[in-house]
Amino acid sequence: MNKHLKFSWGHILCFLALILISYVSFLGTSYLTRGNFVVAAFAMLLVALLLLVVFIGAQMLKASAHHFRRWIVFERFLVFASPFVFLSVMLPFFHFAAVHSKNDVVVKHFEKATRASIQLLDDYDSYTKKRIENYEKMLDKVSADEDDSKKQACGFSGSYEQIQKQSMVKALRLQLLPNSYQQLRKDALAWYQKSSNGVNTWNVFMMGNTQEIKQAIHQWSKSLSELSARKLNNEEFQGMNTVMPFSPQGQQLNLIDKELDIVEQTLTTFSMPPVGSLLGGLALYLALLFPYLIQDRHSKSRHSLLHTGKDAQPFEYEGVADEDQLLAENDEEDEEDIPFAPTSDTETQTQ
Repeated sequence: MNKHLKFSWGHILCFLALILISYVSFLGTSYLTRGNFVVAAFAMLLVALLLLVVFIGAQMLKASAHHFRRWIVFERFLVFASPFVFLSVMLPFFHFAAVHSKNDVVVKHFEKATRASIQLLDDYDSYTKKRIENYEKMLDKVSADEDDSKKQACGFSGSYEQIQKQSMVKALRLQLLPNSYQQLRKDALAWYQKSSNGVNTWNVFMMGNTQEIKQAIHQWSKSLSELSARKLNNEEFQGMNTVMPFSPQGQQLNLIDKELDIVEQTLTTFSMPPVGSLLGGLALYLALLFPYLIQDRHSKSRHSLLHTGKDAQPFEYEGVADEDQLLAENDEEDEEDIPFAPTSDTETQTQ
């Protein structure tokens, strides 16, 4: 009854609820701040601290063994303020709940954007294949021409024209598909497989991946356009072949941007959470309140959450309303109980 603090299964339930709220609040804040993990971590710590102060603080005040009149005021303040504090710190939690309810929509648009980004590399491969084929056809026409001066102007000299043609085609292939492009394609495919496996709103890097894709797509497009802009000296020989640099279709890039914008808007826009999350929030509130509910109040306290007793001191007895007064009366009682001291022989004889 008079234990200062009562630790039980209610505290385990309370701390489990606290951990869940803190982590989900971290996710919700990271979405609201567009992937700012520093702010999200600070918000998570602030949420945990406020909930601890309010709910565990209320239990500690209820378990106090003295100064009941003073502590009951703070206890009531924390208990009655707890719903408002809880709702305030749960805003990131409810934001994540709203986002998670649209998980299928987020996954759909994200995967559509990533597939379109890989399609950009496939389009470049098709472009290089077509450009090399056109170059070979042009070289075949020049090689079949009987005008030797024309052949020399194109780069052929003497015999072994077939070998020279293969060397020219190889030079173009190396120019359009250098090692840097091979590495870029390899990294892009590895990134695509990795990002496709972790597409979920529970993934804390979801927002970062979305922003990274948008930046990467435009960077890839720029690099491929610059790479294809270079031409061999004889690639457009006498107008027999027309070379255009690689230019991603504007509709494709716009599609990627549009899909990723939908994902970002879904992750960052605050909306009404689903009913299930509101009911879950109520259950979490009760779980946080359990330590307070199961805590026994001190037997000498005349107070309760909704009732104030006539007396408010832990040492109150029959009209004594002050601890100092009680101690003074106890001293007087002790003096009255002291037996008479033995008298001296002289005093005895006198009597």
